[in-house]
Amino acid sequence: MLRKFFTAISTRAPISISNNPANQRQALMVSGPGLCNFIAMEYYSGILNRTFRISGFENGIFGVRILQMISNPGFMSPRLAIDPHFYVNPVMLARYVEMKSDPSCFLHLDKANFCYAMGDISSISIDLTPKWGMGNVRYSGRILIGLKSGMAREFILLGLQDTQAIADELNTLWQSQIHRMPEHLSA
Repeated sequence: MLRKFFTAISTRAPISISNNPANQRQALMVSGPGLCNFIAMEYYSGILNRTFRISGFENGIFGVRILQMISNPGFMSPRLAIDPHFYVNPVMLARYVEMKSDPSCFLHLDKANFCYAMGDISSISIDLTPKWGMGNVRYSGRILIGLKSGMAREFILLGLQDTQAIADELNTLWQSQIHRMPEHLSA
């Protein structure tokens, strides 16, 4: 019993592409409706978590919940552990097949779904330090999205995904939208 508890709260380092360039060839791209798509988990209410497919569009970042909760798996084959699609519930994902860049299409399907207009975002960054409590769940790092409201979201990229490339794509979308906004709206 104690062994399971300590495994669940252990701190495992992210799967690193920058420290091991060979991983770059194995990094899996996530398909989706956006110009940038990834699968990530977020903690909420202390120890609970949700898994999202997050998509970046020119006008915003949208997330749809695709798995209820992840618990610490006892053992996963390395092939499964690095596949971000392993963490997707196909039935939940099927609800969003027709998702376009209009958030009203999917926000009502699950109260955990979210959307942020690019103008509401104040920062996008990464964190490649170990995340406490991940146990045997393999992850690539974290995308941190700061909002002008003062709120921040931390998304843990599940499996082997290119954290830096995803952050760069999101930043490109965000910066291009910021430069198109009238000066009085971007402040």
